[in-house]
Amino acid sequence: MDPDTTDEYEKISGSSFAAPLVSGAALLVREQWEHLTAAETVEILLETADDEFDGYKQSKYGAGILDVAEALSPQGEVTVLHDDSLSVYEPPCPFYPGSRAA
Repeated sequence: MDPDTTDEYEKISGSSFAAPLVSGAALLVREQWEHLTAAETVEILLETADDEFDGYKQSKYGAGILDVAEALSPQGEVTVLHDDSLSVYEPPCPFYPGSRAA
């Protein structure tokens, strides 16, 4: 790659290149959901990573490819006590209007 030009791309890989991407994704998740612990943030990133694509191998891709949009969407269900009864609230997904969170 020629450092004097900006119109060329180069394929790179490895944990040295993955670490800043994962760190940035964790920052975005923590900014969106400030109440999360570090462990919960890691769990969300791992559970929302895409591992269902052709050529996926855990030894090469680990948990999969980051899916930041999915990580930033509400996860799970929230149980709310209301009028002495329990009800489940599924918040709408901010990325898909009219949908419910998974």
